[in-house]
Amino acid sequence: MTTTRIRSVSAPRQRGMSLIELMVGVVIGLIAVLVIYQTFAVAEGVKRQTISAGDAQKTGMIAMYLVGTELASAGNGIMLNQDDLATCTDTGDVKTTMRPFSVLIEPGADDDTADSFVVNYGTARSVVTPSVFMAKTSAGDSTYTVQSPTGFKKDDMVVTITGSGDCERNTVTAVTVPDANGNVVLSVGKPSSFEMLPTMRIINIGPAASTQRVRYDVSSGVLRSTDLVTAGATAQPLASSIMNMKVLYGVDTDGNGTVDTWTPASGDFAAAKVLAATGAELRRIKAVRLGMVVRSDEYDKDAPAFNWTLFECTAQEATDYTCPDPITGTLPANYRYRVYETIIPLRNPMWNR
Repeated sequence: MTTTRIRSVSAPRQRGMSLIELMVGVVIGLIAVLVIYQTFAVAEGVKRQTISAGDAQKTGMIAMYLVGTELASAGNGIMLNQDDLATCTDTGDVKTTMRPFSVLIEPGADDDTADSFVVNYGTARSVVTPSVFMAKTSAGDSTYTVQSPTGFKKDDMVVTITGSGDCERNTVTAVTVPDANGNVVLSVGKPSSFEMLPTMRIINIGPAASTQRVRYDVSSGVLRSTDLVTAGATAQPLASSIMNMKVLYGVDTDGNGTVDTWTPASGDFAAAKVLAATGAELRRIKAVRLGMVVRSDEYDKDAPAFNWTLFECTAQEATDYTCPDPITGTLPANYRYRVYETIIPLRNPMWNR
């Protein structure tokens, strides 16, 4: 009898991941996630800072361009008529005066308070020199007879000048066809306050809808422009995050036609004195020096407090000009700041002196 032996075959051994190995893998994964998150947070912070500083830079460049363009137009259409307009009585009010200033700086209360300034210019398209009255206009009349067949259009703003101090701004409502002598009759929006005799002057300063006198100021960090010609006009925002704006006059003190002194709007160049200045005194103002401090909109917890300086003359400038003391200040931390300065020559006063 044969005995058959049966060999037992054991089942293959089970293999897998233990709880300890699983926990080690989770910890390694969490460390990797933490490293990635920290890298991302640092990169995002650098990105925000870069964008924030870039935004401040763009805001400053746009604001300086807008204001610089307006300052470059200062005195247009005014300087050619400066001697006539200089006979107008000083009203003491920049909104109503007919005095022939190009730029009027209104200083802030201190270094940390922004200055404001008013730009005065004309936009006449046809005639930029004075025309004369050809017939008497009595006080209370609403028509002017002048010899300028193509110099005036409906809706133009005009200034009448008696030569003895009485000046008035009015708006043309209609213009007749020229007669054989080239005379036209202008109908105006309100009766004349003064008697205008033949040979007295009338100046066209351009369409009434085009602003000729604009104030630029900073309120609650917003750069604004305000039309001073249109009654009831409200300030229009131009740029935000403007923390300060300072302005200096560039003055020719020795009559050689170039700037040799930078001065704030004080003393002989205080706002009231500039409004009352003669044509010769106004022609001494040759340029404007403009400075702005601009802030980013993005909060930056790592940014320190910012110490700013405006109008610090270099060694070369100190030999070329008489420079006032630089203006300094400190702005709060946690924001990025940029400082801008530029010099704008007043071309119209220089070209039309």
